[in-house]
Order: sequence, then C-alpha cells, then structure tokens
Amino acid sequence: MLVTITVPASAPIDAAMPEAEAKTQAAIDSARLSGKRRVSGHVEKVRAGEAGRRIVLEAREIKAAAVVMALPRGAPGRPSLAERSRPCSSSGRAE
Repeated sequence: MLVTITVPASAPIDAAMPEAEAKTQAAIDSARLSGKRRVSGHVEKVRAGEAGRRIVLEAREIKAAAVVMALPRGAPGRPSLAERSRPCSSSGRAE
C-alpha cells in the first residue's frame, strides 16, 4: 500500500507534516487491520501532480497485479452507494 502526501512547493520535500503523516499512517494501520496484517505500506511525499506517476512507478517496481485507488467523497465519477452495491463484471461496469 502506497499513501502519498502532497508537499507544497514552498516547503522542502522532506518537510515535517505531522497532521498529514498521522492521517496516512492511520490509513495504513486500518488497512493492516482489515487485511489481517497481510498489508504492507509506506508513505511517499510528492509535489502536486506527481502522485499518479509515483503510484504507477511503485506498481511497476513491485509488479502489482492491480492498482486500487479511492476517489474522494463527492468526486465526479465516484459511484453512488446503489452503484457500489451492484454486482460488477471484471471490467468494473455494472451488468
């Protein structure tokens, strides 16, 4: 599991960001609990617009079979509860 923190351009890339770091660590810990500790994870600090590229590079490095990303609540294209509850084909489209 890779969780990214976007660091503002006005700050050094290794700047301390305690709130964001605590939030990302909580997400990793939650995934570990849900996955019965079979989940490994780490945090990467990136600049605005670099998160997607970093995620793809990481997936290639570990030869990931899939990349799963959560969309923020209310994001355009985020499925509604009704859509998430429907059976889906492997393409992700509801049947």
